[in-house]
Amino acid sequence: MWSRWTGPKLSCIFGGKFQLVKVTVLLEEMLRWLRDNLLTGDPNLFLQENTVRPGILVMINDTDWDLMGETDYILQPGDHILFISTLHGG
Repeated sequence: MWSRWTGPKLSCIFGGKFQLVKVTVLLEEMLRWLRDNLLTGDPNLFLQENTVRPGILVMINDTDWDLMGETDYILQPGDHILFISTLHGG
């Protein structure tokens, strides 16, 4: 799995880090792992309950995660997960 952060807000709260992980897990488990291991900013800016906040698009292999089962999607080796913040400051 390869994760990349896009947008200034996501880059700031994760410190611009990405991690290569070779484990098959549910996307929901990956979100918890990201929160517990990589998140350096306020978790409420990225997560709301067990999913990403509204305003953050999640793409799995260039496909909207809504079409892939959202948090129930089982990650496969080689998957590309992309988080895109649609939020901006004023």
